[in-house]
Amino acid sequence: MPDHKIKAGFLFPQSELFPALKSELLQGIHLALQQQKKVSLEIIPLFIDSGGIQSVEKALNACCYAHNCDLVIAFAGSKVMVELSPLVQKLQMPILVLNFGEHIPDSGWDQPFLHFLDLGAWQTMWALGKWGQQQFKGTVALNTSMFDAGYHLQESFRVGLLEGGGTEMHFNLLKNEPGQSNVNPLFDSMSQQDFSWVFALLSGREALHFLEQYSLHQSAEQKPVFLPAFLLEEVIILEEAPLKYGFTASSWHPSIDHPINQYFFKIYQEQHHRAPGHFSLLGYETGLVLSAVMENIESGSSSSKQMEALLSTLVLEGPRGRIDVSEKVFLRRLPVYIYQVEKIEYNRFEYSMIHKVSGDLMNDEELQYSASVSVSGWQNPYLCL
Repeated sequence: MPDHKIKAGFLFPQSELFPALKSELLQGIHLALQQQKKVSLEIIPLFIDSGGIQSVEKALNACCYAHNCDLVIAFAGSKVMVELSPLVQKLQMPILVLNFGEHIPDSGWDQPFLHFLDLGAWQTMWALGKWGQQQFKGTVALNTSMFDAGYHLQESFRVGLLEGGGTEMHFNLLKNEPGQSNVNPLFDSMSQQDFSWVFALLSGREALHFLEQYSLHQSAEQKPVFLPAFLLEEVIILEEAPLKYGFTASSWHPSIDHPINQYFFKIYQEQHHRAPGHFSLLGYETGLVLSAVMENIESGSSSSKQMEALLSTLVLEGPRGRIDVSEKVFLRRLPVYIYQVEKIEYNRFEYSMIHKVSGDLMNDEELQYSASVSVSGWQNPYLCL
């Protein structure tokens, strides 16, 4: 029997684009905790709508005052959590902040009780920009929407492009109203442009419709197309999108040759009869962190204070390699893998890793400057609406 129990609030937003977000996160967490016998964990789910600051603030207060939680797991925007840091310091509860990593972190994020664990999306954008420019030269046509451009992803891509020797890009912005998915204006713009390669920073129906139109337009037909990894998981694999081949980048993929990754893939597939996705991976890493904390916590003492001390120094190995949830998030850099993706048959793709970008290459002054001055208009975490 476990020595004692800790309570964790679990803050989750809605995501029409990823309806399984909550369930896959929880599946990963429980999978990692299966061998943990010392302390039992009670998870209290709290819905935070689309992740706006008022909803998150209300949920954090409920975790403390209504549920007496020892810690919080929050799938929420990093900037929202940093803005709420005065409340976090008041509540004195350690919080594991999960998201895509859509914002470039800076030193202002170094706050007690906030511990970040993300998918490194901004780093993958940087890597795609640099590698794509080095491989295909010329000018890229970046196609995005008002929603997708509301974070730091296109800025990270721009900085990577500069690092790869690029000097300009075509920035095509779709100004659709919510619920619309007319991508023709993007192709109208590209028809007037001279470009060597294409990057589609899009999501939802707009992403699918872009790929449908891409296969029909002669001006784009022979140009390499770059796609975010979560777009492949979200749209292309789930639907019969007309993609023959393309390039993507991710901080994780099931094919990564790491013993913990291979073990994670094996046991997840055995228990859930399907391959894990990015949210399952993020949940599993969260569970590994919780398991390590629970194994080292002393029975009978203040678990919140002890967990904060443990999280502030905790370093362990996960499927992607080193997991470090100390407050120095702005110093953390993940390796990024560039893949060529080729369609084999209906909704079946073959990934071939063709390049690895080490994390230390992303420590440049341009990124640090972008982090300090960039403004994001969205409070909700990326792809959560």
